[in-house]
Amino acid sequence: MSWLKYVWATLIGFAAMTIFTATTAFLILWLTTSRYVAHSCAHMPISPNDCGGWTALGYAITVLAGCAVVGLFIGTTVGTMVGIAFCRQHQT
Repeated sequence: MSWLKYVWATLIGFAAMTIFTATTAFLILWLTTSRYVAHSCAHMPISPNDCGGWTALGYAITVLAGCAVVGLFIGTTVGTMVGIAFCRQHQT
């Protein structure tokens, strides 16, 4: 039954990663996308009609990838700490 503790640690780490990634990416995108798109498209010599869409898509992918990398680190750290706590609890 002790292997179940490690599954719980992994699930807690995955939940921490998912929560961090979703909330941080949502907040960054919600607060800054329109400003970033306006700034990027204003400096183009000829502004094509789809400049805003492609710029917003590229910005969203960059933000999501960055948040996922940081979230993966946080989730791994949290999962490892929970796993270590379970190990120490099992040893005593």
